[in-house]
Order: sequence, then C-alpha cells, then structure tokens
Amino acid sequence: MAASTSTKYANLPDIDTQPDVYETPDAGDSAGLAYAFTGPQDPESTNEAISTQEITPSQALDKFRTTTGEDVDAGNADNDDRRHALVASVKEHRKALYRNYLLNRLPNAGEYEFTRPEATLQETPVQRLRRLLFETQELAEELQSTGSKANGDDGSLASSHRRHSPPTSAELLTQVHNLQQELSQLSTQSSQSAPGIFKTRPGQDLVSHLAQLQGHTASTDSSASAGSTAATPRTTSALSPEMLGQLERRVAELEALLGQGASTSGLTATASASLPAPIDPGVGPQGVLATMRTLEAKISILAQPRHLESLSRRAKALTQEFDILAAARDKSQQAAIATAASGTTHTIGNAIDDEVLDKINHLFDLVGKIDPLVETTPALVTRLQSLQSLHREATLYTQTLRQCSTDQTRIDDEMNTLRDIATQLQGNIKDNTATIEANMASLDQRIETLAQRMANLPS
Repeated sequence: MAASTSTKYANLPDIDTQPDVYETPDAGDSAGLAYAFTGPQDPESTNEAISTQEITPSQALDKFRTTTGEDVDAGNADNDDRRHALVASVKEHRKALYRNYLLNRLPNAGEYEFTRPEATLQETPVQRLRRLLFETQELAEELQSTGSKANGDDGSLASSHRRHSPPTSAELLTQVHNLQQELSQLSTQSSQSAPGIFKTRPGQDLVSHLAQLQGHTASTDSSASAGSTAATPRTTSALSPEMLGQLERRVAELEALLGQGASTSGLTATASASLPAPIDPGVGPQGVLATMRTLEAKISILAQPRHLESLSRRAKALTQEFDILAAARDKSQQAAIATAASGTTHTIGNAIDDEVLDKINHLFDLVGKIDPLVETTPALVTRLQSLQSLHREATLYTQTLRQCSTDQTRIDDEMNTLRDIATQLQGNIKDNTATIEANMASLDQRIETLAQRMANLPS
C-alpha cells in the first residue's frame, strides 16, 4: 500500500523529496569573532566622556555590600535583617518626601505654590495643621514601636525610681491619639475658616494641649494623670453664670409652652409673666417627653389625607346638625317671646314641632355616640395602620395560594395525559415485541430450510 502511494505521488510537482536534515559546517573559534579586538586602539578615536572601565558581577556585589555596611567575607549574613533595614530606610525616605510634599501644597488639592527655589516658604495655618497631623502620626508609630520593645525587655524597676521616671510610652500614645482627634476636628473646620483657624476655641484648646503634651514629657506620672484630666477641651465648669441663666430661661419657656408649670417657680415675677401661654391649659403638669409624644401622635393623625377627609366629612355633618339646632333654638326663643308678649300660657314644648324635637333628640343621641369615639379613634387608626401591611401580605399570600392551586391542577392534568401516553406506549412496545419475535421465528425457520437445501446440494 505504501509503495503504491509513493509511486502514485512521485511525479507530482512541488513535492519535497529531499531528506529533512539541516546541518551547518563546522566553524572555527575565530569565525564568530566578527567584532574582536584586532589591534591597539587608536588614541585619537577614544572619547573621554565614555567610561571604558570594566565591572564584573563580583566587583558590583562587593560594592553594594560595602555601601550597605555588610561584611564582604560574611557569606552567611542574615537576609531578613538586611531586608528590614532596607524597608526602614525606604519608610524614612518616604516620610521625608511626604513631609516636603505637605509643606509645598496649598489648602486646595488642585492648586500648588509657584515660588523661586531660593525663596523661603511661609507656612500657612492649614499647612501647619497638616504637618502636625503627619508628625503626630509618625510620633504614634514611634511610640508603638518603642512600647513593643519595652514590653519585651525586663521592666522590673524599684518604686522609688519609677516615681521620678518620665511618662511611659502608653501614656504618651494616649495623649497623641487625643491630639490626633483634635487635629482631625480642626481639619474639618479649616475648609470653612482657614485664616482664623487658631483663633477659635478648638485652636486654643490645641495650643494648650500641645503645651501640656510638651510638659508631660518632662513631668512625673502624677502630673501626667492630672494633665490628662485637664486636657479635656470642654467641661461643665466652663459654663458662665450668664449661660446657665439663659439655659434655665429657655428650659422654663419650653416647659411653660408644653404645659409644665412647676418649673417657673424659680423665676422672677417679670420673667414668669413674659412666658408664653401653654398649648393645652386644661391639662395638668406633665413631663416634656409625654407632651411631645402626645403632640407627635396628634400631628401624625392630622398629617394623613384620609383622616383629614373623614374628619372634614364628620365636621360638615356636625356643622349642619348644629345649624339646624341653632335654627330650632332661635324659633323656640321667638315663640317664647311671642307667647310672653301675647300673654298666652303656651309652653315652649308646644311651640316646637314634633319634627324639630325628633331632630334634636337625634342630634343628642349622635353626640353621645361620637363622644366615646374621640378618644379611641387615634388608637384605632394607629392599629389599622399597623395592620395594613399585614393585610397586604395576607392578600399576596392568598393570590400566591390561588396561583399554586391553579398550577397544581394544570400539573395534575399533564400527569394524567402523560400516564395515558405511557400506557399507550407500553401497549405499542408489547405489540412490537410480539411482531419482532414472530419475524425472528420465521427468519430462523427460513435459515434452517436454507441450510438443509445447502446440505442437500450435490457436491
């Protein structure tokens, strides 16, 4: 087969019949040195600006080891120490760059200062604030590192020496965190009033806090604890008597407005007379919170359009009924005056028609039915509002159940159809099996007959 194939395609054009072997002739050592040095270099063609000094990898390694302070012969030096030292130097360099970057920036991030290289930068309050933020962060990191190192060492000292020792790293770190919080508050306020940032109360607190922090570094632990207590920016003792009086005045006005009249006892007669009238004079003294809750409940009821519509309808019905009652009263008064003038002894009941009396009785019955509902209506409305979401969920659940029942009925119908189809398919399979068996039996019989005929054939 292979020979016929090779002879078949032997005479076709563009058939590669060469062996797939690619060899190159042997070249000498001097064949590849096309740019080898063939003689002394012309001194006139050399350039002094080009360094022709050769540097080997071993010399470069020795140079770097000498620069980093590593012994050249120390082949088993610790790589982790070198890596930590390199990371520390990179961090210090990065901090220095960031410090210079903050000093050269304006308050807005998109604006920069254009000054001469020899000019001295005038540090603005915002720039000073940013520098203090960065320095406090750096100080916190240093204190954390020194604190961790101090915990590893043996810290067993005598109480007499500890009494005159400077504050610990933990105390200084707490002071630094407090300073960072105040600086962050100042940074949020600097965007609103940058020029007068150190004239405000937080700026004065910051200056005093810095002075206290500097004093803590050279003071004792007792002075440090006292200074930390005094470092709080605002205390209750800072309130002046005028501010306290104004505060009491405002609280008294609020309580008098809400119906709390017991708090006006400490005020003068003029101040008590100038207070506004309470909202609900009929209600006795109660707490401010209870009054506010009552007002919120009433406002929530009045703020809903549906309740307003129902109240307006009821008010209109009551107005009409009261108008009818007023007209009936006027008629009765006129009838009484007429009977008194004419000298008759008819009573007022006889002057009023039966229809008017029925309407008056109906109105009194209606008022008696409405009075109990006035107090229970807000609670009932609140209850209905709370049950509204539950009714919605129940409606959705009912719809879901109906949809599920519909789907279940449809699935049952499909299952019945599939059962009928499966029954028909089983019957067809049985019929086909019987037909195939009959065909196979007839085929076997024909094969046997054919075999007998083949055997009976003369050889």
